[in-house]
Amino acid sequence: MLFTRKVLPVLCCLCLSGSVLASGVLDPNRPMVASADVIPVHEGPLGMVDVAPYGGVFPLTAIINKANHNVQNVKVTVLGKGEKGIPISYDVGPQAINTHDGIPVFGLYPDYVNKVKVDWTEEGKKQTYTWSIYAAPVSLPSTTGQTAVLPTVEPVKVDSSLKNRLYLFNHITGMPRAGHIMHVAGGAANWDYTGINWISDTNGDVRGYMNIDKFRNQDDITRFGSMMSFHQVNDGNLIFGQGQRYFKYDFLGRVISDKRLPKGFIDFSHAITETPKGTYLLRVAKENYPLNGKYTINTVRDHILEVDQNGDTVDYWDLPKILDPYRDDVILAMDQGAVCLSVDAEHSGQVMTKEQLAKQPFGDIAGSGPGRNWAHVNSVSYDPRDDSIIISS
Repeated sequence: MLFTRKVLPVLCCLCLSGSVLASGVLDPNRPMVASADVIPVHEGPLGMVDVAPYGGVFPLTAIINKANHNVQNVKVTVLGKGEKGIPISYDVGPQAINTHDGIPVFGLYPDYVNKVKVDWTEEGKKQTYTWSIYAAPVSLPSTTGQTAVLPTVEPVKVDSSLKNRLYLFNHITGMPRAGHIMHVAGGAANWDYTGINWISDTNGDVRGYMNIDKFRNQDDITRFGSMMSFHQVNDGNLIFGQGQRYFKYDFLGRVISDKRLPKGFIDFSHAITETPKGTYLLRVAKENYPLNGKYTINTVRDHILEVDQNGDTVDYWDLPKILDPYRDDVILAMDQGAVCLSVDAEHSGQVMTKEQLAKQPFGDIAGSGPGRNWAHVNSVSYDPRDDSIIISS
């Protein structure tokens, strides 16, 4: 379309008219902005409420914008749902208020108009207000055989001292096309399950969940894998890992770090933990590992990596060199119908011979030697008494 001099004034007029309509009455003393005039929105005595902030990573959260109010001594209470609902109550310090430019709200019920009571002090006066905040229903991927959006949590007995606790569930499930991309030289990238992660109170009610679509892309090897090992660390934030990455987020969904594993390391799963030094220990594997001076392979679940806050490699433990990767007593005695990660009822009661073990292909299978799942390390802990690590396998 060719714009002419006659068309342009009309377009400008339309833009101006849109601004007038949007603001209701055009204030002659208010400076115009280049785009549509901005309308201040207030919901209660403070600013607007931003539900599911930070892109909706944790949808059952909100931020009550402080709108330049000097709020202090803030306490938030998300009232319980119905007569037996459990309230979630917490104090909010100035650092959190400044970080979010408002009051963080955590623990909303899904598909429900939540009552959120906030107490605060402003200009020396105590104030209180109860907001009505609707949070949308839980929305997560589904798969064959699923009967509900989330598994049901049914508390059997709750000790009174634990009534106000919250529990994070890390549930992994198979999805179509999972693990369809893998490393050329073996490894465990195709051990790929979708993480369904949610928070429950002691009534079994959902009070938070993670939007896994913000983390997964099944067509990008750096964006899939089994999301595991959630830990709330000393600063109150959450660390976890998934395949080729590890993360740190706060509970409103604000990303603090989202990092690739350092060069040469692959396939995180099972374990990430923070040390008193502020470094992270991760259970990973090694890429392009030399084998017998003939070729290179990718190892499987047999390296421990220490990284600092910048993602730099501080140290690593090469378990094929520290331990004997060819010790096969346990693997030879294993029931091949019940081997972890590859349960196969057709091989129930069968065991493997040394000859069969030696002919096993490289990859994520039970076997001996680097390049196979000989170690299957599934936890890492740090012992500050002698600066050592403890692993289980």
